[in-house]
Amino acid sequence: MFCKKCGKEVQEGWSVCPNCGEAVPNSKVTEKPETIKKSEEKVRGTSNAPIILGITGGALGLPSALCSSMCSGMVGAMDSAESANELGSFYLVGMLIGSVIAIVFACYSRKAPKTAGIMLIVATIMIGGLSVFSFNLLGIISAILTLIAGIICFLQKKNIK
Repeated sequence: MFCKKCGKEVQEGWSVCPNCGEAVPNSKVTEKPETIKKSEEKVRGTSNAPIILGITGGALGLPSALCSSMCSGMVGAMDSAESANELGSFYLVGMLIGSVIAIVFACYSRKAPKTAGIMLIVATIMIGGLSVFSFNLLGIISAILTLIAGIICFLQKKNIK
């Protein structure tokens, strides 16, 4: 079957010609197949950068957590051993949780970029805040990487797949 207006081939059942938009007589479908197909498609993030940066930042946050807890334990041991252990545990747990959040949501950034972006920024606050207080350069680098990954999640263009 061919379009009467432009002469392009039109499949049976189409209501309009996809080339020129002319109505096709005796068609049973009310919408163009492209319209039906697009309504069923999902919008997703396109960039791999948040995945790479988030996983790298989270992975750097893991040894950084150990370093922060040990260093704060040594510095705090000058005052009292009990408070030093509590402070070291606080840094260790906080930075480990932030690092795990960064790794998990970096992997999730293609399916739900906005949610992943929010959680990567939460991980940045956890890792970065604790790193600043413990003067941990590796933790600060980790926080910067996760922050960039979170920002990219918000700014990236969408791809329909």
